[in-house]
Amino acid sequence: MVLLKFTDQNEYEELTMFFKHLLIIMTLAFSGCTLSQKKISSDPTCPWEENKIIAKYVTEIKIETSKEVIIDLKNSTPSQLPAFHHSYGMWIRNKWLKGKKSQGKLIDEFRRYGIKNHDDISLELIKSIHCSIRSSTSITSESFGT
Repeated sequence: MVLLKFTDQNEYEELTMFFKHLLIIMTLAFSGCTLSQKKISSDPTCPWEENKIIAKYVTEIKIETSKEVIIDLKNSTPSQLPAFHHSYGMWIRNKWLKGKKSQGKLIDEFRRYGIKNHDDISLELIKSIHCSIRSSTSITSESFGT
């Protein structure tokens, strides 16, 4: 362990000032990095609601989602959504990301934000569908397909 010994108060104050300036510069540098990131949404709990491309697919997927899943999603909290990953998420992945309904435009849109893995995309879609369902006041027959 190294202890610094100062011969006078000026050395201590100069070093203190140096580290304060260094901290300010680093703070400004890192805040610039976060300011340059793409804005996804003004609501952090529903990050994709303002993205028109993703919102279009969320609506289509929701229409094909069973009534039971819609009700389960509506009654779930955001922290419970990963539980849907191995059932509903797999259905989304297989049908909408890898299957006949595979949509390159949807996948490309998520890739623009650095989300490349199909499982990660399906979880983001589950979050979006959850937000969409929770923000609607009632569940109608148009909310689900089967």
